Amino acid sequence: MDPANCVMVDTRGILGKHRVDLREKRTIFKEKWHLCEITNAEERKGDIADAMKGMDAVIALSTPKPDTIKPEWVKSMAKNPIVFACANPIPEIWPWVAQEAGAAVVATGRSDFDNQVNNSLGFPGIFRGALDVRARTITDEMAMAAAESLAFMIDERLCPECILPNMDDWGGFPARGRRGRHEGGGAGRGPRPDHLRRGVRARAGDHQGVARPDRHDDARGLHPAVAGRGLIRSR
Repeated sequence: MDPANCVMVDTRGILGKHRVDLREKRTIFKEKWHLCEITNAEERKGDIADAMKGMDAVIALSTPKPDTIKPEWVKSMAKNPIVFACANPIPEIWPWVAQEAGAAVVATGRSDFDNQVNNSLGFPGIFRGALDVRARTITDEMAMAAAESLAFMIDERLCPECILPNMDDWGGFPARGRRGRHEGGGAGRGPRPDHLRRGVRARAGDHQGVARPDRHDDARGLHPAVAGRGLIRSR
């Protein structure tokens, strides 16, 4: 995606070369001024409502309360827009409100709604894979590779209510980690993807490396029992 086609907004409005406040402090806010320079080719000015007009998608990581994104702003977007309302624990707009306003796909940061977009989806695969392939650092390329792996895992399940896997799809973790190695992770030599997968299954079994995937399900089954005794809080 060409960043020039993106419009970004902070607490004072749309980012762009017109933002004198950021230009004057560009030595302090280098990253934000860089975004002012490479985004907003249309030179839009204004607030969130102005930024959303005619857009295909909105990605919000903002104030966690309804009406941070108003339904009329969604209606002003292009046909069948995509709305990512990622604030936690309350999204910027409720999913059903966004859908009623015309959104074709809605995602939030919550696991109890469809399409959870949350960094928790990437952590297990990135870190498990980084350890297995002996990566020396975590890079943006590794995170991008993990994101692509999450997208490819959906296959025939793809629909407006299912655009990426959830935390239950633990079988994809090795693929995410392995792809990260080839995307600039600075890793040493590591095992092949099939070896990684076998390793994950073995860790779900016993210390002798005997694959026991049922142990994974057994562990999940403990949650309601422990919650029932008041030892942990259940959602």
